[in-house]
Amino acid sequence: MKIGEPILISSLPPIPWKNGGGITRNLAVEPDGAGFDEFLWRLSFAEVSSPGKFSTFPGVDRTILVWKGTGLHLHRSDGRGVSITRDAEAYSFRGEDEIEATLIDGPTIDFNVMVRRDRYKAHVSQYQSETTISRSARQGFFICTRGYFRVHFAFGQENLLRAEETPALTPATPADRCSTRAARSSASPRVSHFEGGAIISPEAYEAAMIVVLIDASSPDDVDDQVD
Repeated sequence: MKIGEPILISSLPPIPWKNGGGITRNLAVEPDGAGFDEFLWRLSFAEVSSPGKFSTFPGVDRTILVWKGTGLHLHRSDGRGVSITRDAEAYSFRGEDEIEATLIDGPTIDFNVMVRRDRYKAHVSQYQSETTISRSARQGFFICTRGYFRVHFAFGQENLLRAEETPALTPATPADRCSTRAARSSASPRVSHFEGGAIISPEAYEAAMIVVLIDASSPDDVDDQVD
């Protein structure tokens, strides 16, 4: 792996929600370019500007965090409710659950992680202090939400990220080293086969970073990702 210029979240192209009620921006999808019914896992940012129902995704486990705004009140069909705010921990639920969201105070952008539960599982956390990420995973993502965060990767490189940036990583092959165009075209926010861990360190007051680790649901599952 080698690190290129960070990917700015606002540069991601908008696409309609599955239910047409808003827009979302995909950070990464497996397989690349897969639609709502074909993805194996998906990371995205949903813009919520009015009350409405969440899209349903049968067979999918979902986790959300507030990216921007004051947050959401989530109302479940079973009568339970929960408030998701910017400093709250990640909230996980099943894609089959019928949930309606109302705004706490104005428009909100939430960060979504979705995985097909029969194939993958996701670990999603938000950090505000120096932390060692010691566990391995098939895919790793590091997204700075506020301030500045430095990521020290075990493979010997580091990246200083500003708010709303994620590393752009490319395979460190001889062909890539000889071709800037090839390196840029293969840039990805993911760390494939994340091993050896990483140390993340805040470089500003109230800085925050989201770390997403995706792995197979079962050790026998075969990863379809080709590096």
